Amino acid sequence: MRGRRTYRNLSVVQGLWAEAETDPAATVLCAHVVYGLNEIEPFVRKVESHARELIVLLVFAESPLSQVSSLWERVHGEQRIDMPALPELMEVLWEMGVYPNLEMLEETVPIGA
Repeated sequence: MRGRRTYRNLSVVQGLWAEAETDPAATVLCAHVVYGLNEIEPFVRKVESHARELIVLLVFAESPLSQVSSLWERVHGEQRIDMPALPELMEVLWEMGVYPNLEMLEETVPIGA
């Protein structure tokens, strides 16, 4: 589902960031979107150009689903290649000359789990 929904002080844009046409905003929030990007620098630069005050990138500290990596080969007959996560993102950002403030959030258990 792609499109744009606007609330009183929030715009939600569903779609590919590279194709999204948005106006600059005070804050840009990107949650769990960097793992599978082939080219991360254009993504980061576009985010930078659209955020007037704050950028929030939410990423897992470890590769998503890394807990299944040890079982992957037994099930699929091939070694699982884990996606990059926070450590790899930080290295890329530093290489780009971007030095973010890193805040680690406490792990939570989903409701009903």
